[in-house]
Amino acid sequence: KTDHYLVDLLEEAATMLGATDSALRARVLAHLAAELWYTGTPERRAALSQDAVAMARRVGDQRALTFALSSRHLALWGPANVEERLAVAGEVVRLATAIGDVERVLQGRVWQVVDFLEIGDIQAVDVGIALCERLAAELRQPGYVWWVEVFRAMRALMDGRFADAEPLIQRAFATGQHAQNENATQVFATQMFVLRREQGR
Repeated sequence: KTDHYLVDLLEEAATMLGATDSALRARVLAHLAAELWYTGTPERRAALSQDAVAMARRVGDQRALTFALSSRHLALWGPANVEERLAVAGEVVRLATAIGDVERVLQGRVWQVVDFLEIGDIQAVDVGIALCERLAAELRQPGYVWWVEVFRAMRALMDGRFADAEPLIQRAFATGQHAQNENATQVFATQMFVLRREQGR
């Protein structure tokens, strides 16, 4: 959900930084675009993220650019633009790999799994999940481990492996709670609903 206080701070920061290009301003605009995902208009999110990406390219800051691209993927996320989102996610992975930013590589891989799932490329989804799992094990951050466990539970549901799915769903929920992820309960409820429906329960 949107943190309105944070949005106000980011709006103020963007104003105070002025119109001059900088890596910091690119990051602020990118962060603002991401924070407006729940409440801002799609047009404003897209414009802010596009400005952030363009600015990061102009100043030549690769870390700011990977951050801005990742935020742009979120800003564009919706029922359209999947090909553009895949291109953005791919660039995040390439740039983050080049600069050794493992966390941002993983974020890009997560976006790729989501996008490949949307277009029905299940083979690419499974490859992406395996890559996410390897990176999450390297980072050892519960928030990213949660993503992998959610993906594993999802694939068990998709394959009809219901006996496997339930413990995977429960495990993901526990990890999500440990990570204090605000989406953990919603994802758990959704996956359990699908499981019980398919079981006729």
